[in-house]
Amino acid sequence: MREQRFRAILFPMPKPRTCQQCGSHNLERRSATYPLTLPGRQINVERVKVHQCSDCGHLMPTPEGEAKLSRCLHAFGEMLDNLPK
Repeated sequence: MREQRFRAILFPMPKPRTCQQCGSHNLERRSATYPLTLPGRQINVERVKVHQCSDCGHLMPTPEGEAKLSRCLHAFGEMLDNLPK
């Protein structure tokens, strides 16, 4: 377990090489508010780890960011299931 923790510190996840929208190579890693678009509504999830394109501003979640988005979507789904009908 301890060895895995150090491996994560020594070998961070590589960032994507290009922007998925414009193909630029100028990407910055940061925390940002990420919009989740669902049919009929949008949920803004704060402090999501993303790679942001410096040229067009496109946001691409990192693996950590995708995990947070998944947790938030799961929690939102549970809240909708528990609403009184």
